[in-house]
Amino acid sequence: MTKDVATIAADAPLSVALDQMTTRRIRSVLVHDGGALVGIVTGHDLITAAARGTAFVTPVAALMSYPVLRLPAHTPLASAYGRMRRTGLRHLVVTGRDGTPAGIVSETDFFQHLSAAQLTSALTVADIMDLSPATLGPEATLAQVLMAVATAPSDCAVVTRGAQPLVIVTEGSLLARLRAGADLLATRLIDQSDKVVTLNTVAASASLAEARALFRSRKVHTLAVVHPDGALAGVLALRGLIGAALPDRGDGRAGVPSTTAPSRVRLRQFQRAVQQSPVSVIITDTEGTIEYVNPRFCEVTGYREDEVLGRNPRLLKSGAQDATFYQALWRAISAGRVWKGELCNRRRDTSLYWEAATISPVRDDRGDIVNFVAVKEDITARKRAERALRESESKYRGLIASLSGEYLLYRREPAGPMTYLSPSVEHMTGYTPAELEGPWISHLTDHPLNQSALETSRRALEGARQEPYDIEIRVKSGDVKRLRVSESPLFNLQGQVVAVQGIAQDVTELHRTRVLLDGRSRVLERLARGRPQAEVLEAITAYIAEAQPGAMPAVYLLDQDGPRLWLGAAPALPAHFNRALDGGAIGPGVGTCASVSDQDPLVVCEDIRSHPDWAALREIILTTELRACWSHPIRGRSGRVLGTFAIYHRESRRPAPREREIIAAAADLAAVVLDYFQAQVALGHAEERERLLLISTTEGVLGVDRLGITTFVNPAAARMLGYLPEELTGTVIHDRIHRPTVGHADSRAAENHPLAHCPLVAPALDGRARHGIRETLYRRDGSAVPVELWSNPVLVDGQLAGAAVTFRDISERLEQEQRIHFLAFHDALTGLPNRNLLRESLDRELARLRRHDTPFALYLLDLDHFKDVNDSLGHPAGDELLQVVAERLRAQLRAEDSVARMGGDEFAIIQSYTGGADGVARLANRLVDALARPIPIRGREIRIGASLGVVMVNDPLDADTLMAQADVALYEAKGRGRNRYALFAPDMARALERELEIVGSLSQAIANGDLHLVYQPQVRIASGALYAVEALVRWHHRRLGALLPGDFVPILERRGTVARLDGWVLRQAARQARDWTRRGCPFGRLAVNLSTLYPDDGQGAATPPDLIRRHGGNPQDLELELTERMLTRETYGIAESIAAIRGAGMGIAIDDFGTGYASLSYLRRFNPRTLKIDRALVADMAGDQGAAEIVKAAIALGRALGLALVAEGVEDSAQADYLVAYGCELAQGYLYGGALEIEAFNERFFADCTPVGEGTGSDQAASDSR
Repeated sequence: MTKDVATIAADAPLSVALDQMTTRRIRSVLVHDGGALVGIVTGHDLITAAARGTAFVTPVAALMSYPVLRLPAHTPLASAYGRMRRTGLRHLVVTGRDGTPAGIVSETDFFQHLSAAQLTSALTVADIMDLSPATLGPEATLAQVLMAVATAPSDCAVVTRGAQPLVIVTEGSLLARLRAGADLLATRLIDQSDKVVTLNTVAASASLAEARALFRSRKVHTLAVVHPDGALAGVLALRGLIGAALPDRGDGRAGVPSTTAPSRVRLRQFQRAVQQSPVSVIITDTEGTIEYVNPRFCEVTGYREDEVLGRNPRLLKSGAQDATFYQALWRAISAGRVWKGELCNRRRDTSLYWEAATISPVRDDRGDIVNFVAVKEDITARKRAERALRESESKYRGLIASLSGEYLLYRREPAGPMTYLSPSVEHMTGYTPAELEGPWISHLTDHPLNQSALETSRRALEGARQEPYDIEIRVKSGDVKRLRVSESPLFNLQGQVVAVQGIAQDVTELHRTRVLLDGRSRVLERLARGRPQAEVLEAITAYIAEAQPGAMPAVYLLDQDGPRLWLGAAPALPAHFNRALDGGAIGPGVGTCASVSDQDPLVVCEDIRSHPDWAALREIILTTELRACWSHPIRGRSGRVLGTFAIYHRESRRPAPREREIIAAAADLAAVVLDYFQAQVALGHAEERERLLLISTTEGVLGVDRLGITTFVNPAAARMLGYLPEELTGTVIHDRIHRPTVGHADSRAAENHPLAHCPLVAPALDGRARHGIRETLYRRDGSAVPVELWSNPVLVDGQLAGAAVTFRDISERLEQEQRIHFLAFHDALTGLPNRNLLRESLDRELARLRRHDTPFALYLLDLDHFKDVNDSLGHPAGDELLQVVAERLRAQLRAEDSVARMGGDEFAIIQSYTGGADGVARLANRLVDALARPIPIRGREIRIGASLGVVMVNDPLDADTLMAQADVALYEAKGRGRNRYALFAPDMARALERELEIVGSLSQAIANGDLHLVYQPQVRIASGALYAVEALVRWHHRRLGALLPGDFVPILERRGTVARLDGWVLRQAARQARDWTRRGCPFGRLAVNLSTLYPDDGQGAATPPDLIRRHGGNPQDLELELTERMLTRETYGIAESIAAIRGAGMGIAIDDFGTGYASLSYLRRFNPRTLKIDRALVADMAGDQGAAEIVKAAIALGRALGLALVAEGVEDSAQADYLVAYGCELAQGYLYGGALEIEAFNERFFADCTPVGEGTGSDQAASDSR
């Protein structure tokens, strides 16, 4: 053994192991962890790691082999070598008496003790060499050589040129190259051959003693074996020579070497046979430890050889066989018996497979069992096929057992008798299998199809396979059933027919349904072909008779002018019986059909010979075989009785449920037929009316045949196209009106309209209707006319005959659509782009800024004092002023700039390519100057001015942010005194952030209940009694604190989100008014302030009355206070909207009356119910004579118009006295009570009200969160 033992820590990198092996010229390093031996790393391990690309910084613990095989130092050398051979290991650790490693024994150590006497002279190198060494070409890289050596059985590789060996590469030489850091992918081995190893060869015919001498003299582990011509024959490794000298006896000790060459050759042949065997071979020791597996085993199981050697076969167990199974197996082989059986094992990928295994004991020369060998064949596919066969048989047996009463399986002999009948036969026929053992023929009816069925069955007995055929049999109950039979012959080994196997399906209902459907089709076909009514009715009776064997149907028609029944069709009834009933009066005793006409649905008479309904006809009945009669009324589309459908039978019986359905269906079909023929009578009158309609209609109507030739043209069509009707009739319409006149500017369009694609003619060719939303036809003068047309196929007797075309001139509609499209993106008053089109322009500028870094500027412009113009001169004057402003703005802009009207008196401008701050300032000053000049309106010169907010856009922000910045800058300009511009600066952002925070948190505030209403009374001054209530909104902002309406309503109005607030306020007010009403509280009206006439409560915008009703309120309980901001902002359509609000019973109040020019015009336009005198006038009237006069005038005006007058802001009794003296009876202010929470308000004013119904307004926060 080698006492130079190298050790390394388990967490040391592989590079340290590599250094120790190359510097100390050893091939293994022991691995320890905390002083304990835990594994071993060999040179072969490092070669394999390098070949797999493992980094050499990897800890050795990840690569080491464990547990380490240890042998006591006193172990005989032969036993040690036998142990090495059986385990496949290359290094064994030798321990001293204290159990610590004393050295390592390797193949080299065994070779050192190998004498020439131990080598038989009967063998040559050719007998023991590796015949298939790993070989590489001269261009191989070090990386390729690494992979070859790592996987070669001889732990080496040979580089050859052709058949000549050049270099033999071993593990030791490669370890040196790895430590030197050679580039594995770039370095070619042949370039480094002088540094790898010298080629050492031995002749294939050399003796083993000669080979031993070469190994000793050259101190190598591998020799290249060559033929006399120098060609490579194989490789002889040191272990091969040792193995020939010390073969394993099977008992763990090396034996006596073989003495005969033939036995050695046979042994190698046997090894090759096992290696190449198509079955798996596995050899274990007597403890079950795997010592050998062949390649087929690895292929079947998915395990590599190194993964299973040294392990127990139980790693393959799947659990499908229990412990008892394996105990019996081990008992058998341990007792020396051969075990044969099937195993269900598990592959490496966890999938299951089946094997047929033979396990035999292997005995040595003394007869002792030394190994077990298992030969196993993969039978997974066979087992799968067997399982599929069993499942198929099981399904077949289950199918036979579960056959319903509609299927019958049978087998019969050539002579005819049945030899097998499935259990379903009794359900199908009523007969037991024993009763049907005879031939079918005894149960067949005399139906004609049974004759051909017998012939088909006879051919099956002759061995010919036949198509399915139908038969009719009479079952035990006497009913007739139709069966569909499929038969096939069964042959014996001599090819003779021994039986016929068949399956019969009960298709009685299927046949009856098909007869009914076919019969209905024949009836409807006759109807479509215009056959006489009697023929169509007879077709109904014919198919009902076929579907119901033994039935005799009849149709009787009700005389609409008198109580009589006339014979419609009854071909199966006796002629004299038909004559007796034809034209018979309706009444008692004259038959079931006479009494059914006013009854519903079915009248059943089991025996007409004794039934009182047939007493008057008994003599006639006795001359016939008729017994039963079932009658069903025939009702037309209008529900009116048109007649009766009857079925007669020769035996007394009642109808089965299926027969009732058939009678009802036949009556319905008869109703369709009778309705049709009655409609035909009216058709002649209708056709005349249609002709008059065709002449008088204003739409163009024409017809074409399948060649595109016009068959008719109404006057309107001819007039629209500029022709006389007779000029178009008989011509190919496509050539005339769907192609422009030759020489016309659009004449080339004819090439794009072939006849098959012409929407007028195409339906006549393919039968598919066309609808052209916008088609172009051409008049006689070549001018185009846009039309919408419908072209539908015309069928005559079911055949495509042409098309009917209707069209109308849509010139005016197209003009309107263009106008609508213009209005959708432009302001109707000024013709300027509107907010929508401006948004598109702004998005384009932002995109250009992102792509080309081209700054631009956004201007937001608001006219100063525009409201005063509307109030003093009226809205028409304001409209004229806005038009002049639009023209002046256009005049200041370049072609690439754009201006839009945002609404009211607000405009926006986008300046492209600004030219920097100077360019922006110049344009802003020009705009201010242009609007500061007087504007002549209706003989007056008006001065208004404008304020501008400007944003210079250098960074691509979003459009909403830019508009918000411009809006902030605009209000900054207004705050500086108007008639000027302000450039947005970063310090304005704080105001913008606050504004955006308020806008952004509105929805959350509504959801969280941060908004609530307070209520202020309006009282009668004289008595202090409550007159009405005003609801005021408060917002407790979670970051900004308590907010009054003035803190957030103007912001929401500017941002266009105030409708959501208005919706919430109106919803809460409606609920509170509803609650007060239910409790009987005399609150008068509840007034609310809105900023828009279309509030949104989260369920969609609506008018105030609609929204109030949506939440269970009554519009008559509420009053809407119109603010000046809303009246000036919502100009168009406001009068109509307010009129609709008044129409719903909702009150209208004008707020802040007396403070502006608009007030008088509001009275005229909006017809309010209440005027509210502004609090500023009320506060000043005691010390300001002018204010007092305005108040007196307002009160006088209101009283003259019969309006309620409410003075706002009354804070002391002196003000109240003035108001009473002036004639004002109502007031609101702190003198009478401020805005109160709902609980306080209810306690003060409605303490005596009786609670009824649902909760009060105090729960508004909870309702908001819903």
